[in-house]
Amino acid sequence: MAEWVQEGETAPDFALKSDRGTEVKLSELRGKPVVLYFYPKDDTPGCTKEACAFRDAFDKFVAAGVTIFGVSRDPAPSHLAFMKKYTLPFPLVPDPSGAAGCCRGGYRRGRRARRLRSRSGSP
Repeated sequence: MAEWVQEGETAPDFALKSDRGTEVKLSELRGKPVVLYFYPKDDTPGCTKEACAFRDAFDKFVAAGVTIFGVSRDPAPSHLAFMKKYTLPFPLVPDPSGAAGCCRGGYRRGRRARRLRSRSGSP
């Protein structure tokens, strides 16, 4: 498996379609405050807790100008059901091949890494 992207390094680019049908291209988000979080599977206890934490703080992120995306290997129909069940207000991005997450260690179970930064500090 590829190494984790270290703080200060530029993450490799990727382009994926979100559950809403729009393309999410990392290179187009550079320079903007973004939370891109990777999780192993929709509707599992840890992933649900993490998604709901982002949901509960969503207004603070929006006020700080931060865009949130969740990425997992689950297909769009699974993402849509997960979003509906927990009223998630941000896009979830299917990565069925694991291409986006593999370079970031994003789908390793039991190991979480989160760095949330914005220009004005943490929301």
